[in-house]
Amino acid sequence: MKQDVKKFGICRLAGWKVAGVVLVVLAMAGCSDAGSEGEGNEGVALRVDGGIVGLARASEDTWEKGDAIGVYMLDGATTGEVNRKYVTGETAKAGSFEAADGETIYLPSDGTARDFTAYYPYREDLKDGEYYIDLRWQDPQRDIDLMVADKVTGVTKKAPGVGFVFRHKLVKLDLTIRPDGKSLSAADLEGMEVYITNQHAIAKCKVAEGGTIEIMNVTGGVTLLTAAGGTRAEGIVLPRASTYAMYFWFKLKNGSEYKWYLKDSPLSKEFVAGNKYVYTMTIGKRSVEVTSTVVGWTAGNGDGGETGFAE
Repeated sequence: MKQDVKKFGICRLAGWKVAGVVLVVLAMAGCSDAGSEGEGNEGVALRVDGGIVGLARASEDTWEKGDAIGVYMLDGATTGEVNRKYVTGETAKAGSFEAADGETIYLPSDGTARDFTAYYPYREDLKDGEYYIDLRWQDPQRDIDLMVADKVTGVTKKAPGVGFVFRHKLVKLDLTIRPDGKSLSAADLEGMEVYITNQHAIAKCKVAEGGTIEIMNVTGGVTLLTAAGGTRAEGIVLPRASTYAMYFWFKLKNGSEYKWYLKDSPLSKEFVAGNKYVYTMTIGKRSVEVTSTVVGWTAGNGDGGETGFAE
């Protein structure tokens, strides 16, 4: 399956929706930044301009003022600049990113090449490029929508343009929930809790080394972010090669419980990074009927429908 990408510099690639942020490197005479490589009168600094096409983040199609990415400049296997923070100054689909105070990256003034990578959302406390993922808390979704950019190689001050392609590293779930109108009413869904079982909840990602994810030995259910009325639930979970043992678990405030097993869905037998799995669920006292469509990220469970029943 294809992964959704967010490309820096707005463009369309092979029919995929990509959103872009082009890192444009401008000469800045007389600039200096303590500890930065290649600083001084010939220093070449990065400025980030960007825009978004389509649903590139967990729930919005715009950058919000204050959104930040972490940028790494690499010299082969050695990290030259570590986790430099670049921030949006406005809320817009096409925004600009500026280096935070003391965070400007400079290309070497002697013209030697460097590689670049980046990730979103920015965290200050990364150690050795390891980004810890904790999915036990799902609110707000944008704070756990981890994306990592493909490495861009061979950048010099003579050819300073850097185009980042960001890829979602996790999996998005989106549920619309309805009562059957006979055995259950809308009032019965109010205050409902929704879980997905048999999840790895904690992992770490090496954002400067290709975004490899290492699962930590913590398993259990993940509580989805559910609207008070019980009609919507969403979640972000880790990729999995098999969903065989997983099920959605609906707990109503009157004590009733319903389950729907993902193994019953031919299009949701695995969770692929970058895919969004969308379900419309009608709950009644005898069963849960499920259909699916796909919007947003890459189509995870197809454009057709799925049905299933819960006990």
